[in-house]
Amino acid sequence: EIAAFETEMRAARRPYRIVKYKGAVHAFTVPSAGNDPKSPVRYDAKADRESFGEMERFFARRLGR
Repeated sequence: EIAAFETEMRAARRPYRIVKYKGAVHAFTVPSAGNDPKSPVRYDAKADRESFGEMERFFARRLGR
């Protein structure tokens, strides 16, 4: 799905950015997801912090804040 998205964005000549957080899986921003390394859903505090910072920077760029 990511490759298809990238292809579509390139074809449309639209700017995009994909940010990946090593080791982060589904629900990585949800503390109640737990931290069982064998689970396909788990919280990742580092990825949560980094992604929140990325979101803040994105909004600052887009909204001029």
